[in-house]
Amino acid sequence: MRKAATSRGENLVKSSDVEEEPSLLENLQTMSLVSPTRPFQHILARTPNLKKLGLCGQLTTNSGDLQFPDLGLLMHLKALKLLNTIPLCKAGRLSDSIIFPKSLTSLSLSNTYLDWSEAWAFEMIPNLEVLKLKFHAFVGKDWETSLGAFPRLKFLKLDELDIVTWTASRDHFPVLQCLQVHRCSNLLMIPEDFGNICTLEWIEFSECSDDAANSATYMQKEQEKNGNDFLKILHNPGETSSYTNTEYSRELQTLVMSSRTNMIVPKNIWKITTLRHLCIKTGENHVSISDVEEEAILMENLYTMSLVSPTRPCQDILARTRNLKKLGLCGPLTTKSGEMKFPDICHLKHLKTLKLLNTTALCKAGRLSDSIIFPETLKSLTVSNTYLDWKEAWIFEMIPNLEVLKLKFHAFVGRDWETSTEAFPRLKLLKLDELNILTWTASRNHFPELQRLQICRCPYLMEIPEDFGNIWTLEWIELSGCSEAATSSARNIQREQESYGNDWLKTSVDVADYSDLSLLVVGDRLASEVAQIYKASMQDYDFRDITSKFYFDRKKFEEEPEYAESSSDLPDSEFKREVFVGYQAEASSLLQQLVSITKKRLQVISIVGMAGLGKTTLARRLYNDPYVVSYFYVRAWVTCSQIYHKRNLLLGILRSVAEVTDDVYQMDDNMLAHHLYRALMGRRYLIVIDDIWSREAWDDFKNCFPDDKNGSRIMLTTRLKVIASHAQSDGDPLCLRFLTEDESFELFRRKTFIRGAYFSDLSSIGHGITKKCHGLPLAIVVIAGLLKDNLDRDWWIHVAKSVRSYIVTDENQYIETLALSYNHLPQHLRPCFLSFGAFPEDYGISVRKLIYLWIAEGFIHLDGTQKTLEDVAEDHLTDLISRSLVVVGENPIDFSNVEEEPSFLENLQSLSLVSPASPCQHILAKTKNLRKLGLCGTLTTRSGEFKCPDLGLLMHLETLKLLNTTPFCKAGRLSNSIAFPGSLKKLTVSNTYLDWKEAWVFEVMPNLEVLKLKSHAFFGDCWEPSPEAFPCLKFLKLEELDIVTWTASRNHFPVLEHLQVIGCLLLMEIPEDFGNICTLEWIEVSGCSNAVTSSVREIQKEQKSYGNDLLHIRIR
Repeated sequence: MRKAATSRGENLVKSSDVEEEPSLLENLQTMSLVSPTRPFQHILARTPNLKKLGLCGQLTTNSGDLQFPDLGLLMHLKALKLLNTIPLCKAGRLSDSIIFPKSLTSLSLSNTYLDWSEAWAFEMIPNLEVLKLKFHAFVGKDWETSLGAFPRLKFLKLDELDIVTWTASRDHFPVLQCLQVHRCSNLLMIPEDFGNICTLEWIEFSECSDDAANSATYMQKEQEKNGNDFLKILHNPGETSSYTNTEYSRELQTLVMSSRTNMIVPKNIWKITTLRHLCIKTGENHVSISDVEEEAILMENLYTMSLVSPTRPCQDILARTRNLKKLGLCGPLTTKSGEMKFPDICHLKHLKTLKLLNTTALCKAGRLSDSIIFPETLKSLTVSNTYLDWKEAWIFEMIPNLEVLKLKFHAFVGRDWETSTEAFPRLKLLKLDELNILTWTASRNHFPELQRLQICRCPYLMEIPEDFGNIWTLEWIELSGCSEAATSSARNIQREQESYGNDWLKTSVDVADYSDLSLLVVGDRLASEVAQIYKASMQDYDFRDITSKFYFDRKKFEEEPEYAESSSDLPDSEFKREVFVGYQAEASSLLQQLVSITKKRLQVISIVGMAGLGKTTLARRLYNDPYVVSYFYVRAWVTCSQIYHKRNLLLGILRSVAEVTDDVYQMDDNMLAHHLYRALMGRRYLIVIDDIWSREAWDDFKNCFPDDKNGSRIMLTTRLKVIASHAQSDGDPLCLRFLTEDESFELFRRKTFIRGAYFSDLSSIGHGITKKCHGLPLAIVVIAGLLKDNLDRDWWIHVAKSVRSYIVTDENQYIETLALSYNHLPQHLRPCFLSFGAFPEDYGISVRKLIYLWIAEGFIHLDGTQKTLEDVAEDHLTDLISRSLVVVGENPIDFSNVEEEPSFLENLQSLSLVSPASPCQHILAKTKNLRKLGLCGTLTTRSGEFKCPDLGLLMHLETLKLLNTTPFCKAGRLSNSIAFPGSLKKLTVSNTYLDWKEAWVFEVMPNLEVLKLKSHAFFGDCWEPSPEAFPCLKFLKLEELDIVTWTASRNHFPVLEHLQVIGCLLLMEIPEDFGNICTLEWIEVSGCSNAVTSSVREIQKEQKSYGNDLLHIRIR
């Protein structure tokens, strides 16, 4: 091992962690952010070759002495960082025992609060070349450098010190090359003799006083008089400076002006003939240019101007900067009428880069002013927030030498972009970021030299133009946060090019978290609703203007479910999302009917079609859609089938909407129907009844569903239209069509996975096969299962010839389609497949029971390898699944029919999505080695008490997920009988509506490292953790909670590394003291208020001022 980083203090070395006789760590060269506790001295004694060391912790005693482990033995140490975490300690001194190794070349001090009289110890380090004194490293007004100080120092940085006078000469810093002074607002001047340091090349200022800056400028002028033109001054005045009073060097070449407030660029800037680069940094604040004096001269050397306001004086400046190469305009570029206007730039014959950022909010889709002309030299253009209509894009398309175009955040608004005939002749990079474009009509002729295409956060875009694959220069297509349709089109382009032998086109896809089915429907509806709210509160705005400001950006509603017994027995690949091709328009229409807020009455929605058309697949897709999941309070799915059992259907629905106790099982059918009616009253529900076969079945229990006029829905799938019409009184049922030829082949291709060289060879045969399937998805899937593992051309031709006799459109004969797949099954799989006939239709089968049945019946034989009979049986089942003859179920486990003495539970380590009904307790009592458990069901009683099975006996349990399905229960408390095992490391809680006062139970878990509180896990405004909360917690996630104030400190989360806050709209701020958690590396915020994001940025900014640059933030 050569490096050891403790992740901001994660591994605080304890004496118990160090063996009495550990071997020397001779190869260890780097240790960073290590706590300087007493046992750490033993570690240093065993790392003789350490070269880099970072100490972070309590470096200062209560008396103010700086004290840390002895470093004298580290003869090879070159870099040392000291970060004291004790705040507001008084000015102190160095401990007499401190000795720095002579090999030290780089030293950084932060927050140590030393007196300047103690600086001599650092001044005498013989080989020190880099010294950084940050954030109160020293306190005091005067620093008088001692004689013979810093003999080899080349770089000196003073950052956020309260020094006023600095007495030093060239003899103290004889070889200094670079001096940086940041945020030392009290410093009066730079030592005058520094100009005589022959090696000094740079003096950089940031947010210092005018006096200090002027002293450096005067020093530079004196050196220029003496013929020394190597000394450069870089002045970034910041907030503390009055720009208009600053005197700037006539030889100044680069000027960076920064302010957190509105700023006026002074007149005297435009008299600096040598100025080459001017950069203005103000965030989102207003920048204006003072009027230019008439005698202002030409600025022929100015090449760069960025973030300049497009006001009238700007036009005068641009007239004098004819050699400008880079220009950035930031300000009101769009008028109230929507016309985009900015200063004339056509005379800038050398302009190559232009950035346009409009700051006018909520402007409607507009047009370009007729006076705008872009210079022909322009090669790079970035446009942001301009809200132009896509019809205006022609002017950018015609720029002859444009190579880079970036359209960001509503640069254009509208759904359709149809590129003009001879667009973008030389464009090489195109970036579309946060645009609401839906369709993009373009071809290779519009982008003949395009090399890279980037599309970020364009959730409405349906596809990449197909002809882009024929652009010979295209090397990269990158997508992030786009719909599945767009990502699929990009992958299809790549596959097609690979089939042609083009293997240099690469795609990079970061899939969006929302469903492509709900994207357009839900996005439009949410935008409309939010716009109506704005319209009601802000009467001055036009409704159409406001609508375009909002779009659907919902994060993933729930994580991928972990599967129970069956998932541990099969490969992960079999559980991937089912392929869904076609029916996009039908799915969108059904989704609108399901979530319509205008139709409050109970509605029945029916899907009709012959067997194998995909009725169940479409219904399941809608049932699991993230927005549907969040819209309905409860959902239930039952399968009716030809053999109809009313009792089983009622119990199936009840298990999803209420707690099914032993008393419920004792009820007769009429009592069950009444119990279901009461359980659904007042709740917005979605009930899916799959594969219903008779009117009587519907009439038998339609009265079980109350109509509370709250938007509840019932969805039926059936093969008989007469049943659908009978059940659906409002509107016509959806009669599923057959797939088109293109959709059929796409489904076939995705099921057979043909690509690359095989594509061109087999695609023509595949087209012939799918054409004979007449658009029936079941036939396509079954035949694809035959062909996917055998890409031999002769075999495909044989299937293509024989498929016609099996594929029929008469739904009474559709089963012959399956005969084709059965006839080609290997002999060892046939009895396994036929054994499914012993189970009722649509019956969920336990994988383990099925395997035991096959073994008992003698269907499984050892294959000569080291595999057991169970392993061979699992391989057989996986083979049947891959041939699309067996469908993997995803329902939660119900233990209502468990045997009295199950014998296989001792080895069980994972159980997920288990109903917490009473039989569950008997099972858990026999699973002593369980490590992962997921409970999903009624965890909260009507009185608000949280109850779940006793977990105290699960001594090995490490991961627990609790998902309550009781909606809108009041803020409650934990049952007194609940006890969590001490071994628990990961906990996820969802929808439990607990009072924050009950959080103490989770806070005191001794080994808890990961905690996720999601979707109303807790209910209330304020969370104040107990004094000794979460001693081992490293990861904390708060998602969709209504918390307002969070009172906490670093003592509550002493080892926290990662904090995620998502969708907590009411939260006011992140606790300020979290910045002082030494181990904290990431703070992620998404979908929260501006106050929260501001507090996060302030925490990061404060930590950076202390020299802590390891805390990262991500804001979405």
